[in-house]
Amino acid sequence: MQIIKGECGGLISRADTTNGDTPSFYYFEVCQDGSYDVTAFLKGNHIYLIGRTKSSAIYQGFQQRNWVKVVANANTLYFYVNEHMIDHISDTNLSSGQIGIMARSYNNPPTEVAFSNAKVWLLRAS
Repeated sequence: MQIIKGECGGLISRADTTNGDTPSFYYFEVCQDGSYDVTAFLKGNHIYLIGRTKSSAIYQGFQQRNWVKVVANANTLYFYVNEHMIDHISDTNLSSGQIGIMARSYNNPPTEVAFSNAKVWLLRAS
């Protein structure tokens, strides 16, 4: 993921869009100032699961490439940046769903984020 301009980009996981105008999903966002957070968006309500936190694993500034990953295993989600696990949560609200990418702005500047080399794996119990 590379933030070209603006503030933040990230990954959406376990998205449930069957509820029409009020989808539910988790999002893990990484911002160009070196911070990240994790939020559950459940039927129109934002629930901050991990508040804005700084991480030395995040390359700061525009045009920096950060490798971001979410591993969803049962009720636990693990969050990685540049091959470092920076946090995790346990939550039972969403157990499966779609995935996606995101760009987000807090102070209304236009935000542009480039994503490349996306990969998805299915974890199987051994």
